Amino acid sequence: MRFEPVMIDCWIRVRGNFRNYSIINAHAPTDDKDDEEKDKFYLELETVYSQCPRRDIKIVLGDFNAKVGKEESNYSYAGRNGLHEECNGNGYKLVQFAAATDTIIGGTIFTHKNIHKVTWRSPDGGTMNQIDHILIQKKHSSDLKDVRCKRGVNVDSDHYLVMAKIQARISMNKTHKGQRVWKYNVQSLENEEVQQTFRSKIMELNENTYVDEESQKGIEQQ
Repeated sequence: MRFEPVMIDCWIRVRGNFRNYSIINAHAPTDDKDDEEKDKFYLELETVYSQCPRRDIKIVLGDFNAKVGKEESNYSYAGRNGLHEECNGNGYKLVQFAAATDTIIGGTIFTHKNIHKVTWRSPDGGTMNQIDHILIQKKHSSDLKDVRCKRGVNVDSDHYLVMAKIQARISMNKTHKGQRVWKYNVQSLENEEVQQTFRSKIMELNENTYVDEESQKGIEQQ
């Protein structure tokens, strides 16, 4: 596979235990650039993304110069734990890219102190933003265990190192007679309200299926 990206820093493919990973590193234009340049960047990013092998777990990361806000319209592709309240122009474009590729913006999902969300700090220390992001496909988002910045690492930059923890797993979907067998959510029974509902359903089921002794004898004779 060969392509010549203009604004994509690099694309690598890593072998995993269960699946391979396609990791795309990109650097978006700053928010003050014109829309034509930004659209060109995202068009190229989507092109590179689409060229990754279909069965790979796809991860997109880098400096997107994007503030992703907590607007309700973003909740399908961004969590409520980002640093910023509102998107800037690049933030909206990143959310649109996430919607187009069905990915989720990992740094907005996990609960951390604000100092562990900041990925860039201005030289005078007066401005702090979360503009570096890691995106992963929503169907593999459970593999993503954490995203946070590491302030103590010296990377000779005004950006902080952003770290993601990924735990690969394989889903065992069992079937019976062609139908998928769903797992029971037994953890929900820790909730008292769910426990009471469960008991009521069991009692109702027992009442509806009760067979007295005489009827049971008749069934056995048949």
